[in-house]
Amino acid sequence: MATSASSLIYTKTATSARTVLEAHARSRELFRKSVRLIPWISDTFQLDYSKREMTNRIRERFDQSKDVTQLEIINRLLHKGENEIQETLMLWKTRSHVVQFFETNTTDTRSFLQRFLDNDPYENEEEKEAAFFANCEALAKQPQRPVGYYKEAIKRNQTKFHRAIGQ
Repeated sequence: MATSASSLIYTKTATSARTVLEAHARSRELFRKSVRLIPWISDTFQLDYSKREMTNRIRERFDQSKDVTQLEIINRLLHKGENEIQETLMLWKTRSHVVQFFETNTTDTRSFLQRFLDNDPYENEEEKEAAFFANCEALAKQPQRPVGYYKEAIKRNQTKFHRAIGQ
């Protein structure tokens, strides 16, 4: 029997934890709630993942932040997690959002910002190579301009401009 979304709606007020211990307790509560929602999420969004795979992915997301000790950051992460659950339950997320959450990317563990700072926007070598060849093909298809083309174009535009302003 499928659980209705109305019985799962999460209407907790956004209160911040006052201590780190309270924040860790809320984190465990959020994890348990997320795991309890797996069957509903799987049925609603017609996902092909097993409960174990989905639980492991949720655990990975929580483990990414397990070393955070600053209370403000923990509260912010808890708030984001609660919002994720709320958006999923209210069906504000589409299937693609949920699938993206549960997909695992093992090719590159660097964040977007790390790749950007390393001047490497691609997630793996195949993607980088494909982009390189696509750029080469696009350049090869562009018409070749003669050496003096741009100088002549600038002169034409200057002449048009001077005519337009009456000089």
